[in-house]
This record gives sequence, C-alpha cells and structure tokens, in this order.
Amino acid sequence: MDSILVNPKNEKELKFIAELLGKMGTTYKVLTSEEKEDLGLSHLMVNVNAKKEVPKKEVLKKLQQ
Repeated sequence: MDSILVNPKNEKELKFIAELLGKMGTTYKVLTSEEKEDLGLSHLMVNVNAKKEVPKKEVLKKLQQ
C-alpha cells in the first residue's frame, strides 16, 4: 500500500491531523526532524554510485547544507 507524507505548518496543525487520523482508525507515525533526515540520507545512499570517489571537501560541504 502506498503512503502519504504530510508536513504540517505548525504544532497545532500536527495535533489536529494526528487526532483526525486516529478518529478515522488510520495508523500513523509522527517523525522527528532527525528521523526525516535519516530517511533522506538513506534514500540518497541507495542511489549513490559507490565506485566513484568524491573529495572529502565536497562531502563536508554537502553535509553542511
């Protein structure tokens, strides 16, 4: 089954959406900023070309963005 990713604009909206999903009987998971970052990094790692070498300076620059 496909999923929907929603980014509420504030805490109040997050609580409203979570409450609505709960009332609908829909399972949901609230992700922390760190968990979202981890998902993004893992997605990038799947698509990386492991055979190509990248200079350390370029890696550090990307991590600071």
